Amino acid sequence: YSNTLTADSGQINFSSDYTKIILDLYNGEIHQIDKKKPNGSYRRIKFSKHIVSIDAQGFGFSNSDESAFSRGDRELSADSMRSIVNNITTSFETDKLQSAVQVQNLAIELTQVKYDTTSLDSNAANVNRIKVLSIINRYKGYKNKYVNQRSIERSNQKQIDMYLVEIYKKYSIPFACVVFVLIGAPLGMITRKGGFGVAAGMSLGFFLLYWACLIGGEKLADRELLSPFLSMWIANIILGSAGLYLVFRDSLNIKRLFKRRTITVKPI
Repeated sequence: YSNTLTADSGQINFSSDYTKIILDLYNGEIHQIDKKKPNGSYRRIKFSKHIVSIDAQGFGFSNSDESAFSRGDRELSADSMRSIVNNITTSFETDKLQSAVQVQNLAIELTQVKYDTTSLDSNAANVNRIKVLSIINRYKGYKNKYVNQRSIERSNQKQIDMYLVEIYKKYSIPFACVVFVLIGAPLGMITRKGGFGVAAGMSLGFFLLYWACLIGGEKLADRELLSPFLSMWIANIILGSAGLYLVFRDSLNIKRLFKRRTITVKPI
């Protein structure tokens, strides 16, 4: 039979063990038709309440595996990125140390090779030849590994710089609030006679300068043309230096205003 259910209202819930979906339907009808006899039997059943149970396989809730989701460098905390950088550095240094030990062992084996095989019998000469071939093959493998390590080192350094840029960015951007305060207070005194347009224009200019330094520094760091620290702090250094200069200059002007002056009057 083919069943079609209609209802005015209903509720959906899970069973206590979350293995079934329970549908509570109210004021509806069930229409049944025999597929084998389409022109045959047909039934319509009215109900005030009807309960339908459906297998909940695939609809249950389960805890997701954290490893199934990965966050980008901008979503990670500074401590998490430092841990990643340390793991990259440690694993690469361990691999380099193992390669150095293997090369040292290869050098020791070279000292044990018999270069003059005239005094050796056929079996010893054959063993010696196999040892030499083994050393040569391993030397070629270590040479290829060294070339690969150089490319891996560049790739690791690029990845480390990417994380360091994000680490320094997490501190440089909040510190920019202090920098803009240093610049904003003197600019407010300088532009108080120029009106809103002059103040807004200078503020926009400093903001664009900061934005250009921040974006440009990140691009230069990604291309390994500038260190991650300097790329993220160059904007704060430039604008902070300008702000300190303006504050120092205005402080001198204020002191001059309140400086005690003595006036000497010559007798007539």
